[in-house]
Amino acid sequence: MRLKTSVVLVALVFLIFINFGLTLAEEDVVAVEQGVDSENAEQNTVSESKAGPEIQWLWGEVASVDPQNKKVIAKYLDYETDSEKEISLFADDQTTYENIKSLDELKTLNTISVDYGLGPDGQYLIKNLSVEKIDGPPAIAEPQKQAPAVEQPKVDQSGKSPAQASAE
Repeated sequence: MRLKTSVVLVALVFLIFINFGLTLAEEDVVAVEQGVDSENAEQNTVSESKAGPEIQWLWGEVASVDPQNKKVIAKYLDYETDSEKEISLFADDQTTYENIKSLDELKTLNTISVDYGLGPDGQYLIKNLSVEKIDGPPAIAEPQKQAPAVEQPKVDQSGKSPAQASAE
């Protein structure tokens, strides 16, 4: 019985090591299939991660706008430090806008949502700038006029109206 258990455990450990080795070798297999040696594959992976800037998001308020220089300074709450911060963001020709057509329409104190990334010159480039639409004040409904109340005849304790009581 002990021999059988030992053989099963050794076989199980052997299978785990083989599976672990294949999992680690998966990147090299892909590189070999593409005709790239493993050293160049690592360099390509690193350069690919550097090529695409990480897109970040913020929601805040416009502190100032400079349409000529395509610059927006936004105030936002940094959730990690729980403090209000400012960030300078720059628009380019690839910036998309929502609820506005250009930076000329952006005003101080507008609430904005911005997707941005680090540009090649080290400045934060706006990928998408969305201005939150402010709905107008809620319409106040006019009070409905109630129909004039019809006066009910008064009834005494006997259940008769004053007209009926006087007739008796």
